[in-house]
Amino acid sequence: GTIRGNVGKLHQVLLNIILNAIQAMEYEGNLSIKTFPDKGNKKMIVEISDTGIGMSKDIIGKITDPFFTTKEPGKGIGLGLSIAYTIIQEHMGQLEFESEPGKGTNVKLVFPFVEN
Repeated sequence: GTIRGNVGKLHQVLLNIILNAIQAMEYEGNLSIKTFPDKGNKKMIVEISDTGIGMSKDIIGKITDPFFTTKEPGKGIGLGLSIAYTIIQEHMGQLEFESEPGKGTNVKLVFPFVEN
């Protein structure tokens, strides 16, 4: 399948999510990136997983809000995931987070395939 999108904006989304994953792992950990179609072959999924500190459900509910950050002052202004969320919506996609404190985070970007 094929997806249509703005390469620069999608690059920005991936970079924000990958940087957050790296920062969540602090000194060491595993980062994996997988791409695959959904079961109905209607959507493409990009899955980014880390073995970092994870997040509670309360934090997951806020992480795409503008200016919300869990980072120390001077380490982030809380716009990365807000911008990523907006870009994903512009591409008719979805941004999904699964996480648990101490167990890492799994982020899924879901994009519809376009018909040729």
